[in-house]
Amino acid sequence: MNAKIPRVGAEVVTSDGHLVGRVVAVVGECFKVDKPMAPDQWLGVDTVSDIRGDVHLKLTRDELQGKPEGIDHFGYHVHRET
Repeated sequence: MNAKIPRVGAEVVTSDGHLVGRVVAVVGECFKVDKPMAPDQWLGVDTVSDIRGDVHLKLTRDELQGKPEGIDHFGYHVHRET
């Protein structure tokens, strides 16, 4: 398994230290983040900089609102959850 694939239940934190939410599903190389008071969001492992228990993203909080350059699999989309 890829070392940058998070585990369900891990907290997700932006590169500027803001808590995004918790991982609620993992499908392939994508993971779904339950964001409090906001729509859930799917992210690809290409957004992950490190996993040290928590998932640390390459992205700042502001970058999560748009499609960052160089990030292939990002945003609000659906995966078949098993």
